[in-house]
Amino acid sequence: MAQSLSRRAEETLSTEMFLSPYFSLVRNNRFHPTHNRKGIVDLGLAENKLCARELEKKLSSIAREPEDQSLQFYDKSTGNTELKKSVKKFLETRFHAREELSLENLFITNGVTVILEALSFALAEPEDYIMVPSPYYYRINSDLFDRPRVHVLEVKLPYTPTKGSGCTYEHDVRAFEDALIKAKIEGKKIRALLLVNPHNPTGDVVTRQQLLDILDFAQRNDLHIIANEIYGLSVYEPDVEFTSILSLEHPDPDKVHFTWGFSKDFGLSGYRCAVLYTRHQLLCKYVSLTAIYFRANGLIQLRLKSMIEDEEWLDKTFFPTMKQRMLERYHLYKETLEKLDVQVHPSKATIFIWADFSKYLRKKSFDNEKKLFESFLKAGVFLLPGESCFSKDPGWFRIVAALDDEVNNEGLERLVQLLKSIKISDSLQ
Repeated sequence: MAQSLSRRAEETLSTEMFLSPYFSLVRNNRFHPTHNRKGIVDLGLAENKLCARELEKKLSSIAREPEDQSLQFYDKSTGNTELKKSVKKFLETRFHAREELSLENLFITNGVTVILEALSFALAEPEDYIMVPSPYYYRINSDLFDRPRVHVLEVKLPYTPTKGSGCTYEHDVRAFEDALIKAKIEGKKIRALLLVNPHNPTGDVVTRQQLLDILDFAQRNDLHIIANEIYGLSVYEPDVEFTSILSLEHPDPDKVHFTWGFSKDFGLSGYRCAVLYTRHQLLCKYVSLTAIYFRANGLIQLRLKSMIEDEEWLDKTFFPTMKQRMLERYHLYKETLEKLDVQVHPSKATIFIWADFSKYLRKKSFDNEKKLFESFLKAGVFLLPGESCFSKDPGWFRIVAALDDEVNNEGLERLVQLLKSIKISDSLQ
């Protein structure tokens, strides 16, 4: 059987992560407040449902609008021209673009995943490396490697433990410099640096000065920058300012590539629509030639165009509501978990709670982290363990805190009850 597949396929199968069987288990027995109350509460899948009702109302009203006959036929594989015009204005306004964006450099795709894959194909050779600061979202490995065969060069972010608030991670350019020197000594070819900002899983927001330092580092070392700002509009802490890569002057503008999507900030993961912006002319040509493989759905593009053009709804209803609800969720988890000796990282953005459960490990090790993860699962709640996010230390877990009220509350309650039972068990020993 093994010989019936190509070597490429076998290599992909060999990289399957240890969580894969658990994903299937959860997917086939997911908790539902009425249909499956005994199922597993999935606090691992990164979906934003905080404004699902508001979105349903808005999109239903758009769906009642007349649809042009052109939707029945092929459109440009690089994206509908009218949507691109709307997205151009949206990005210039919401991400405070320093310069006017060009429609010729803007592409609409069916997700950020395929953009990362396409950039891996275009910017690197098989067996080359792209730098990624860790901890990081586990699927980045797959996006870069499954088909392009490009590896992640992990750059461990330095952090300082902070009493009462987890730790402080630093996007310190010295960490990138040290990792690059070590990689070159080992004979590794580094092509690019992938920066997810705001950061998944920590919810940190990279500062303006850190971004400038990273841009300078990339220019000095002839590296591309891939700026994935898919959570760029999900900064919920009122006093924190998000700086987009689009708002900065670039020392090497042709090698800075911006991507964003509707999946997270808008909670429309099922719509599969994302954006790439690059000024690299050969890359633009490559993406144009291959865009047929990842074109976005025409009907979806039409609906999204109408949605983002309603600036009054965005400014007065959607974004204020979404950010306020996420801020409340963050404080709910922080107040609840810290009463049980779980330190919650001081996140400022995204839909995640990054929490340190290490006091519930018999001994600090990833084997014991996995045992705690399985205890959570046995109690009917699924979280992403830190090892799957390439955390430096065991005990960290990523919790998705942007789900329906009933699902969120059930999951948090199950977590609380399990942690209390562990404390009681320990006290009896």
